[in-house]
Amino acid sequence: MRLHRADLWLGEDIRIGVTDLRATLVPSAADAPVRLDTPTHFGISIHQGRVTLDSATLQTLIQHYFAGGDRGMRDVQVAIAHDRLVITGQFQRRGWVDFHLTGSVQRADGRHLALIPQTLSVNGQPARAVMAASNIRLADVVSVRGPAIRIDGNRILLDVLALLPPPTITAMLATATLDARGLHLTFDDGHHEPQVEPARTSRSYGLLYGGRLIIGPLHLADPRIQLVAADNDRLDLSLNHYRQQLDGQPMRLLPDVPHTTFLVPLAPWQSS
Repeated sequence: MRLHRADLWLGEDIRIGVTDLRATLVPSAADAPVRLDTPTHFGISIHQGRVTLDSATLQTLIQHYFAGGDRGMRDVQVAIAHDRLVITGQFQRRGWVDFHLTGSVQRADGRHLALIPQTLSVNGQPARAVMAASNIRLADVVSVRGPAIRIDGNRILLDVLALLPPPTITAMLATATLDARGLHLTFDDGHHEPQVEPARTSRSYGLLYGGRLIIGPLHLADPRIQLVAADNDRLDLSLNHYRQQLDGQPMRLLPDVPHTTFLVPLAPWQSS
């Protein structure tokens, strides 16, 4: 799969803004088909990519993760202030305690981001300087339970991929930067294949290729399915809603191209 200047929706409010993305769709069972609207039955292995998660998506992911308050934190809110991430909420410490934290974000390893606190207030009182003077680490004060977020000394380690809903995504994180537009991530697992270009020029598109396409009794080897926006704007691809996006749109079989290629326009999923 290749996505170029497109939006990939993994849920109602979870939008991944894609600059460019190359990946392999992997069915959970050998020889099973990939059904885009059954995301629990396949995974996405990202080879190279540049994507952005805006503040609204980060907010949705964090709130879903902490829903119920059983992970040691609750009422968590996320915002971006210039190049700093701002997190507010309550943590559990002999009852529920208010906190306000701002920090920078950097790559920790191929899987995790590190949030480095710059300021921290607890119950409205500055706490960072007091903690430093008393040799108290953030991990000594805040306890977070769960696979996606943990406290390591004075760092908050965040596994963004573990926050995402199905399909399961595997990737090697290369860089991470934060600005007012969102959290920008690049991936590279070292697996480089020849670049596949779209059959029809488009500034925003998705391209599915390789494998076999089965349409009733028709079996096609290594077809191309080029997804474009029906309104010639930015392509939306919603794994949960692509059938509605496709409904009523004219799919074309392109002539005079090396591979069997279908041009498939998708309506924006929000208005489907």
